[in-house]
Amino acid sequence: MNALRSLINSIDRYNEYWGQIAAWLCLAMTLITPSAAAFDARYFSRIAYFSSANEVLCDLTEKDDLVLIDFYLDPLWWYYSNFSCPQAQWVGLPYAHNTAITGDLFYPRLDSTAALITAQMPFGDVYLVSASQIENLTYQEAFRSQGFQLLLVSTVESQPLEIYRLINE
Repeated sequence: MNALRSLINSIDRYNEYWGQIAAWLCLAMTLITPSAAAFDARYFSRIAYFSSANEVLCDLTEKDDLVLIDFYLDPLWWYYSNFSCPQAQWVGLPYAHNTAITGDLFYPRLDSTAALITAQMPFGDVYLVSASQIENLTYQEAFRSQGFQLLLVSTVESQPLEIYRLINE
């Protein structure tokens, strides 16, 4: 009987020891994971003009502002989803597509995005971060056609990014 109690006590101590180690490992991984993204090439953390654009946006934006990132799953979107300023809300805009029949450029959810922008404007500013080199594939003209005026706020270090502030015309 004493041998059985001794065995049970040693198993309890063993389980308690490994449970504590597992808890500490989980805590360590939780703390390490976000900082590891800074070194992951998939998040584009080493592209200098993304960092510059982020600094400009951090200086421009406040708590109730909205930042629109043109396009969803683009390298800038990956960067901004991991390293953006916490004070502003942001939305990744969907890719523009050519229609199957006419080949015209189509912007998915443009009406709902315009409604979101209009609803946001009384509470804060709305900014669009867009690529300057491929203007025909960005939301700049689409937002103009929805009745918004785009004011160029910043061109990031002669790189292919521009930051616009949207206002109602």
